[in-house]
Amino acid sequence: MQLIQWFILTIISLVSIKADGNKDWTLEDAELLALHNAYRQRLRYGRLLGQPRAMEMPDLRWSFELANISKSWASTCQSYPSNITMRGRTLWTYVGQNVAVSTNVRDAVASWFNEYSNYDFQQNKCNENKKCANYKQVVFSQTLQVGCAHKKCDNFKAPYNIVVVCTYGPGGKYFSRRPYTASSEQRDQVNLFYEY
Repeated sequence: MQLIQWFILTIISLVSIKADGNKDWTLEDAELLALHNAYRQRLRYGRLLGQPRAMEMPDLRWSFELANISKSWASTCQSYPSNITMRGRTLWTYVGQNVAVSTNVRDAVASWFNEYSNYDFQQNKCNENKKCANYKQVVFSQTLQVGCAHKKCDNFKAPYNIVVVCTYGPGGKYFSRRPYTASSEQRDQVNLFYEY
């Protein structure tokens, strides 16, 4: 059922962007946008075990400006985010960036989101010796737009040789801030938990 919903979201995203006449829009772009929004919806509806329901979690919109920043960095075939100053001037004071080396774009976004198991919302910190900054960026409720790119890179051994870069506006990798405000209305997360 979730696969069907994801597929429908992908097609709707693809059709709506293509309708605007943009030739740069690809199926992978639609997939990346749909995955981000599907993961964010899990928090909006309280369907993530161990994390509180978000008071608000807007769907992201695609930004070709941010996608171009991502494309520029992906072309360098690096496995880490670019320097903030290299991201250039944008609509936002700060843009965030996630980078993964993966077998495909879907697994890259999943790896960022799955860092939720390393994040303690109450204490607003990652579990000891664990990463969670990529998760915090994916679900930062004030982020409104995302733009991504990917590139097959020969400097990584196949099949893990696809560099996936997503740039977010505004950025949300703040150590001192929670990624969203928890809703006072909590649901039975165990009964609503499912995997994408």
